[in-house]
Amino acid sequence: MQERQLFQGLIMAGGVFLLVKGIYVHCLWIVNTLVYKGFYAHDWLTPSLFIMMGIVLLVGSGAITRFAYSDDYGQLSLSSIMHMGLKLLGGWIVYLGLISLVSLFEYLRMSRLVPGLTQSLTISFWISEIVISIAALAVGLVLIRCQPRVAINRGGV
Repeated sequence: MQERQLFQGLIMAGGVFLLVKGIYVHCLWIVNTLVYKGFYAHDWLTPSLFIMMGIVLLVGSGAITRFAYSDDYGQLSLSSIMHMGLKLLGGWIVYLGLISLVSLFEYLRMSRLVPGLTQSLTISFWISEIVISIAALAVGLVLIRCQPRVAINRGGV
């Protein structure tokens, strides 16, 4: 199996996981509302983001793999596992950056809907959180795209 195929399979598996997680969280809200007559403001944005990210990872796994591995068809080895680990770490950092931005948006939305429920945060906090989230997205994309080349010396001079 080639490293590229394994990476594409892992991306598709992540897409299935996020799709199922988003549907599951939406279903929990439906069960709470319909069966238990619970009433609370549904956090619709985060589960919807999970579903959208899952669909993008499933449908776009080929494009993501082409972005991560331009024309490199290396066989699976210990060094390629390390490279794939860096790429998956980049994907995880992108995921966390997106979730952080969505959480900030949800907090802002909740503070607008129910002003006394949330604490007011300073502008410097909002700016620093947005900058950190955008920087995380950039670092994640760099890690996904990086193509380190390792020169192997096999006993030669």
